[in-house]
Amino acid sequence: MARTNRVHKSSALLAVGLEQNPEYIVTRDCFEFGDFRTRQGETIGEARFGWESYGELNAAGDNAILINHFMLGFGHAAGRYSEDERYPGFWDHLIGPGKAIDTRKYFVISMDCLCNAYPFNPVVRTTGPTSIDPRTGEPYGMRFPIISIKDIVNAQMLLLDNLGIGRLHAVMGAGFGGFLTYELATAWPDRVDRIIPICATLESDGWAVAWMNAWGTPIRLDPAWNKGDYHRDNPPTAGLIEAMKLVYLNARHWGALEKPYGRTWADPDRDPMRSLTDRYLVEVGLHEASVRRARFADANHFLYLVKAIQTFQIGDGEPVERAITKLKARVLMSYTPHDEIFAGPSLQNTLALLMRAGTKMRLIRRDDALGHIEAVANTKPIEDDIAKFLG
Repeated sequence: MARTNRVHKSSALLAVGLEQNPEYIVTRDCFEFGDFRTRQGETIGEARFGWESYGELNAAGDNAILINHFMLGFGHAAGRYSEDERYPGFWDHLIGPGKAIDTRKYFVISMDCLCNAYPFNPVVRTTGPTSIDPRTGEPYGMRFPIISIKDIVNAQMLLLDNLGIGRLHAVMGAGFGGFLTYELATAWPDRVDRIIPICATLESDGWAVAWMNAWGTPIRLDPAWNKGDYHRDNPPTAGLIEAMKLVYLNARHWGALEKPYGRTWADPDRDPMRSLTDRYLVEVGLHEASVRRARFADANHFLYLVKAIQTFQIGDGEPVERAITKLKARVLMSYTPHDEIFAGPSLQNTLALLMRAGTKMRLIRRDDALGHIEAVANTKPIEDDIAKFLG
């Protein structure tokens, strides 16, 4: 596979050390690696993805921690791009000087996945259906190859090799990012010391596969989708917004919506009983949140990620029971019994397989986390556990 392996960087490997920048201003880099061959034997031309880092890589190249983002995220794990940026990276409370993932000790790296859901976000760099196919000069559209979790991990490893990172001190990810974490640690067991999967299983069971199908259905039913052949000027926005609503609901526990919304009317003067167009506040809140989510997203990218989640099974096709025996890394596994995406029985099966394989592990059950997203986003209750686990 031909690769250019070019890393576009504004400040070489030291660049984004938070301890060197008290304002926590970080910069993004782009890794271009030429032709990339997928697990199915297809070629993606001029492949690239964005990444950022925090802290400094030591001379031995063994203090690196890889952070994998969730499905509807990108590789902005900590810090801000400017002083006026409204929100910092998704795990900013975890990553930085003196924090659980201490950038005075570790070189922390986070990447945009291939086929990232947000190709129109100005800071995201990814390769997917919206990318230009160098063979035709036109966007790939549905000609873009199906990608797997293993493909995404293979691409990540190219950057790690390019940076001279021979062994990872740890890999951490939640949900979709947890899938990447498990896959990398079993595919390259001698290059990972520890993993921290949050709300993630070793494969997608029937429940998860069915939910992924439900998430994608509104897009496929939108006439503008046109079997994936649509122009950017007329995308299936309505279907994408409805898909985002399903993700939003599925990732939460019913209790997470009851307190802020309950049965409150959207308009105090308009009883939802009187008209089909009069709504409850929860309907308005859900719609507005989904519109914001869909702003920089692409429907086909979303569907490709759904497919990657559906088809996930560690081991690249071999039985899960055999693949998990290759894992050498210590495991700190966190989950919530209130997860409606990766349900309790599937998580319990993952735990049983890890224990049967003799994995050195510690389990954290989060009864406080109401739903998948709260366990993913709110890691403050387990910060001390993470810091101790990292050593």
